[in-house]
Amino acid sequence: MSITNIKLSDSQKLMFYIINKTKKHIEGRKKLMKLMFLIEHYDLKTNKLVNDGLLNNDFIIYHYGVFSFKVMEDYFILINTGLVTEYPIKAVSIELGLEPGLKAKADKILSQFGEKNSDDLEIETLAMLKLDRVTKMEHFGKNVKTLIKK
Repeated sequence: MSITNIKLSDSQKLMFYIINKTKKHIEGRKKLMKLMFLIEHYDLKTNKLVNDGLLNNDFIIYHYGVFSFKVMEDYFILINTGLVTEYPIKAVSIELGLEPGLKAKADKILSQFGEKNSDDLEIETLAMLKLDRVTKMEHFGKNVKTLIKK
């Protein structure tokens, strides 16, 4: 499959952008997942989570905090196309044309959260939902939209 013939969703383009932008700071899927969640639901003006996601990826509470099966599926699509390798996570150096507003938000989120490690991001995103590593199990499988305070 030729890279030029690949049609990617905005979510896949965003993930590809994150991987390219963070380079050495993406240590695994867990961190990538938390960054995708923050770009989706973190309001930079209020420093709070909002229900209105940019890409409509559904996130639930899972083993390592916030998780989206759709985001994970998008990740595997990027790997299967050859745009991303997993060990280590890195992306080929091409421009995919990310929508400017999404790119701007991604840049701000990466500036604020991009250098944190995956464990710190897990704890921080759970705290935004008024949870911790113990209490998250009480909400296992719940959609995060039910936990985001309006």
